[in-house]
Amino acid sequence: MVKKNASKTLMNGSVKQRLKILDDERAAGFYQQELSLSEQEMDEIIGSFKTSREIELYNLHLAAFRVYRDLFTGLDGAESKYREAIAYITGFTMLWDTYQRNEEMLNSVLVTIEDKPTRAKLVKEAVSKRRYLYTSVEADKEGFIHFYTDKTKSQKSGEKKDGDAYSVENLLQIWKERAIDHIQHIKTGAKAMMDYMKEIDYHPKAFKEKINDLLETVDADRAILPKYSKRQMLKADIFDWDKKQEMYSKYFVYPNPEEIEINEKEYKIFWDLLKSATKPNE
Repeated sequence: MVKKNASKTLMNGSVKQRLKILDDERAAGFYQQELSLSEQEMDEIIGSFKTSREIELYNLHLAAFRVYRDLFTGLDGAESKYREAIAYITGFTMLWDTYQRNEEMLNSVLVTIEDKPTRAKLVKEAVSKRRYLYTSVEADKEGFIHFYTDKTKSQKSGEKKDGDAYSVENLLQIWKERAIDHIQHIKTGAKAMMDYMKEIDYHPKAFKEKINDLLETVDADRAILPKYSKRQMLKADIFDWDKKQEMYSKYFVYPNPEEIEINEKEYKIFWDLLKSATKPNE
């Protein structure tokens, strides 16, 4: 434990060792983790920096803690927005999947009905007397029912039905794009922060764990069914991708983090902010 070796570190520890102790304690305290040192021991270590170079390094690490603390607060917000986007994607995906299953079920019943007037009546009931969210339900020339989830306009008249402004597939793309933006922001911020840690030799354990947690969160495959995840479908290797990708691509409504690269301009913004915040006072 660090606590048992505090006195020894104060007497014999290098500047780097003492800074590491303070860095770990501050980061742990920020995340309300168990601390290893008492306030008195923290004060003793802080007071052990004597030379101008030691004080300069101490101030650098203190400034780093403050700016990293603030940046993590921002990334936590991005993570919450990412989870919100995924929740909406999952909800609309479930609705979309329900419509697909309903279409299959209704048409499987209709095909068994030989009496044309009865069949036409049932089709009319299904099409005209039911309210479906974010989709247009119509019958084709053969008398089969279709859920047009890619638009809320009548395939025949082109007029909007039920006042819907969006379709299921349209909404899924909107939330997918938002999720992609949040993933990119988190990946960009995480990389800039990790790179700057190496730049100034600043490695608090709790902060490094937080970065890993954020990256694991956005890297997880959250698709409720394999067909909605490009990653899962590629791993399954069940068809000739070159021939089938156009057919299946519309179903890949969950972002594939492996395809999302960092934003170079935003990376520079993060880097400049970190550098500016830790710049020594002249």
